[in-house]
Amino acid sequence: MSYGLLVFLPYLLANESRIRDIGKKLSEIEYKLKQPSFVTVYREGEYAVLIDDKTKEVLAKSTDQHRVMQKAIDETSAVGGGIVRVKKVIEIDDYLIPKRNVALVGAGDYSEGSDTPYGDVICAKSSMEALFITDEYVENFRIAGLALDGNDLAQKAFKHTQGSRIKLVAVEICRVLDKGIESTVSGELQVVMSRVSASKSGSASASTGIELGYDSMALMNTVRAFKTGIKVRGGANHIISNHPYSVWRDMEVGIDVKNDIVIGNYVDNYHVAGIRIREWSNQVIGNKIVTAGGLGTVDAPFILINPDTAGLIGAEIIVANAGAPRSGTTVEYAVKFGDNVTDAIEIYEANNRWSGYNNLTNNERLLASASIRIPILSDCANIRSGSHKGEITICYDSATATWKLKVWDGSAWQAIG
Repeated sequence: MSYGLLVFLPYLLANESRIRDIGKKLSEIEYKLKQPSFVTVYREGEYAVLIDDKTKEVLAKSTDQHRVMQKAIDETSAVGGGIVRVKKVIEIDDYLIPKRNVALVGAGDYSEGSDTPYGDVICAKSSMEALFITDEYVENFRIAGLALDGNDLAQKAFKHTQGSRIKLVAVEICRVLDKGIESTVSGELQVVMSRVSASKSGSASASTGIELGYDSMALMNTVRAFKTGIKVRGGANHIISNHPYSVWRDMEVGIDVKNDIVIGNYVDNYHVAGIRIREWSNQVIGNKIVTAGGLGTVDAPFILINPDTAGLIGAEIIVANAGAPRSGTTVEYAVKFGDNVTDAIEIYEANNRWSGYNNLTNNERLLASASIRIPILSDCANIRSGSHKGEITICYDSATATWKLKVWDGSAWQAIG
């Protein structure tokens, strides 16, 4: 037995019970650090109150509701993360900073279709850039079932400038003056099953409902009354089953993309372009696109292919979409090349239903492209009616034992050569 142990043995024996208590407390602290934190912030008169859900201890109480809300986020993240429940209306006079491994959760109790949510809300009390800004790098931040009310004071609801794996699920965003959600970086931002609305007073100038950076997703959202419903800055985004629309006929473009996947969206009540393609390699599949009504004859294509600067564009897949104008509107072309397109290659446009409209301006430019893909049928007898004037196909004529190149003139297929 070592000399040190002999020296301390009497002390250990005399304080055995105390040492066991210390060990027990250390174990309890270690356990708590490993467990998610659960706290609640709620409104009590003019006060915001922060309580521990387990002990019911009041951790903070102040009329400075922003300070209490930020304290809840900070301290939850500091112990490893957890859930911050938000109850009633919490008013803030400055933006909140998201922190790692924190989920802000409300009951999802807001008025369906209302511009003024009720229930669990974080609401702007004074003019500000955004309700939330990622001032520091953050991972695994969530907002779910909560309303973010710009209150005609906040320019944006959520501004994402750094960080990754951020999710907004079943969030109600309303009364923002400029953008609902803005992401300027790559970071796996996911906006899911949320509703984003501009301020009625500011809807004529509100620019974008959801703006994505790179490697992000907008899924099953409703976006209302912005000049552009959904827009991307970068690429590799998934824009799926969203509904950008306008009530006051102020939406110019429904979806504005670069090199993204755009599937199953319903664009309604636009007056400039339903979907705008600004760069290579988009997959635009199975979308429904409807113009605003009462516009007369307008240059408002269902799909506009036009990069930001003049140049070549291509590798676009435009398949199985449907477009139609509302009453009192006639669009000049269903799919249009903008002035910035100097040439186009590998444009695959097939099986779309454009309500009888001509398919493309500058058809000769498209058809002259060397790598355009043309459908090939093994029997001309199986050729279906064309969907648009200028559509071409190749088929085998068994009667003459030759291959035929045919073009749809609007009413019948005409053989070329």
